[in-house]
Amino acid sequence: MKDKFFLGLSAGLAGSLAMLVLLWLLNLIPGVSIKLLHEIAALFITGESGTLENGITGTIVHFICGSIIGLAMLALFQIIGFSFPLLKGAGMGAFTWFLLCGILARLLSLQMIDTFVDSMLLLLVHIAYGMTAGWFLVKYRPREMA
Repeated sequence: MKDKFFLGLSAGLAGSLAMLVLLWLLNLIPGVSIKLLHEIAALFITGESGTLENGITGTIVHFICGSIIGLAMLALFQIIGFSFPLLKGAGMGAFTWFLLCGILARLLSLQMIDTFVDSMLLLLVHIAYGMTAGWFLVKYRPREMA
């Protein structure tokens, strides 16, 4: 991919898609109830949590945020290099979980009703996001012609 801006956006979208699929699969496990997308939607619309409108709004906002983080990952990879993309992506995913679900959610007074197990699964899903985005960045980055 020649355009780095679209590379970062695409990497973020790929990571967000992987994260959404994993969230959906994890919510199929009895006892797991991760309502991340509905909590994100609560920032923009009011209403009953769990509605289709909240799910769609949360998903759109999640893809936008994922794209922005994909651009940040590209900038970081440009500075520190493209080696070990899965490890760097996992670190970036864990950092975004801590920053967004830990600090920012508390500052915005989101009603995070996740249990400890839900929070740890959410950490793993964010790590999967980072690993997917990191792999995408390395796979499709512009290469020098030899």
